[in-house]
Amino acid sequence: MPRLQTLLRRCALPVAALLLFGAFYTQGRAQDDTTGGPTRAVEMLHTRLGDVDIDGSKAVVVIFLAEGCRISQDFSPVLRELHKEFSVKQIAFCGVFPNAHSTDSSMAAYAEKYKIPFALTADADHGLVDELGARVTPEAFVLLPDGSVAYRGRINDLFYALGRKRSIVSSHDLHDAIAAVAAGTMPAARRTKSIGCLIERSRESAKQ
Repeated sequence: MPRLQTLLRRCALPVAALLLFGAFYTQGRAQDDTTGGPTRAVEMLHTRLGDVDIDGSKAVVVIFLAEGCRISQDFSPVLRELHKEFSVKQIAFCGVFPNAHSTDSSMAAYAEKYKIPFALTADADHGLVDELGARVTPEAFVLLPDGSVAYRGRINDLFYALGRKRSIVSSHDLHDAIAAVAAGTMPAARRTKSIGCLIERSRESAKQ
């Protein structure tokens, strides 16, 4: 439990950075677009996790995950490597668990089993899901300091359908997107299609 609390506190680091640098504007939800919505998502994270006085993050990578999703589990090594490579380059990471059954204990167990080194938080009310337009787990979002989405979509092209993998990964989409942002440019591909476990929608969030 102390480890999870540390992870949750660390999830607030990119939030504070984005609030310090963000240019706040409203363009509606990001259900079917690459832009819009994430500024409010940053505020949601800030409200839930509290304020940590830190700045300097170039971006925060938000990854929707699920304890029981095999695809989320299979991408754990890739996420560890991404964090290892880019956390030293002013890129912050945060995992979001949107399922109603996610608890502090289940997230802590997931972090321990799959050696997740970055912050985790729950999103049972689907506030972040709705704001960013996430549909499956895993699905990644790279949020810039001004609140815009530099990239959203798959981690790489390992899966081409549910339960079906390629023998060789040829497109490292999330890595390339983070590398571009870290270098001060925009990704060549800003949106890709994620293959993963469908996020179950509550009736209230589905109506929005």
